[in-house]
Amino acid sequence: MRRADRWRMPADGAAPFLAVAAACFFLGGLAGCLLAGSVDGGGQESLAAYVEGYLQAAQAGEASPPALAALVWETVRWPLPALLLGFTALGLLGLPLLFAARGFLLAFSIASFVRLFGGAGCLLALLVFGVGGAFTVPVLFVLGVQSLLTARTLAGHGIRTIGDLAMLDRETSVQLLGKQGGALHDYATGREHAPVIPRRDLPPPKSVGSGVTFPHDLVGWEELRSGAAMLADHVASRLREAGMKCTTVQVTIRDPSFRDICRQKRLDAPTYVSRDILDASFSLIRGAWNPVAPVRALTVTAQALLPEGEAAEQLDLFAAGAAQKRDKREHLERAVDQMRKKYGYDAISPASTLTPEQKD
Repeated sequence: MRRADRWRMPADGAAPFLAVAAACFFLGGLAGCLLAGSVDGGGQESLAAYVEGYLQAAQAGEASPPALAALVWETVRWPLPALLLGFTALGLLGLPLLFAARGFLLAFSIASFVRLFGGAGCLLALLVFGVGGAFTVPVLFVLGVQSLLTARTLAGHGIRTIGDLAMLDRETSVQLLGKQGGALHDYATGREHAPVIPRRDLPPPKSVGSGVTFPHDLVGWEELRSGAAMLADHVASRLREAGMKCTTVQVTIRDPSFRDICRQKRLDAPTYVSRDILDASFSLIRGAWNPVAPVRALTVTAQALLPEGEAAEQLDLFAAGAAQKRDKREHLERAVDQMRKKYGYDAISPASTLTPEQKD
């Protein structure tokens, strides 16, 4: 009995709000089914042609998987508004509308598949919408019901803006909203109790990276090397500023379809010289990429960092003078850092970062 009492819902708890959310979701789904049954014409033919074309591409192995960013957005685009609406009294109106919209779109999509493909449409709709919906819909209800409770509490005490919350004392905020109320009150009043940490006391970075999405796709080794050189120069400059050297270089390449490939390489010696980082990153690019394929974005990351004073180098008998050359490059790039501090970062740049148009 004690275990059962633990899960018993109080009379003034979330049960009424759960009923409201479920009713809105059901009514939205009902409206979606009715609309899907009445829609006719070119839109239906376009959907059928699109789905059939995608299925044929999937069978031929030509369909590419969705990008990670698209999957993340598809997962959070409904629970996230449900969470945010709980921070305002407007959630009492916005959350029921959110549940109705979610039910409408989900039911309309499923009903359209069933109408187009009959019994096979049920299985297809289950594969397309069921896997994601099995996670996002329960999360939406959990967050949405809690947000409705919070919105009801805020509206009941006349708290409609951040200023209204700041007018309350902190104890009242905690009584109304629990531990979260204290944090919200601190944010609303601008109080911050965390100590100020000087930059010199911050922990050293674990990695230093730089990435860019280019205004046009890069094609060919010359353009790819120019883009990698710009990133390597930026990474090396930040490493020297932090007093760290890297022992591993990682490169991430993104194509116009937002598919990423990632490669990394361990260096022969710790370094913060841009030439060493460029040589390692470009060798990774040459080994992993077709030069005729376009590149939308590049990222170069220095990993496995060591403090400059602890970065020992094992001499290579077959590469005589390599350490001396690296020392000269370090002194040269330190001089470049001083010039950039005085005249700006763009005052001097390696020629390898120039594009073919700029070289001409």
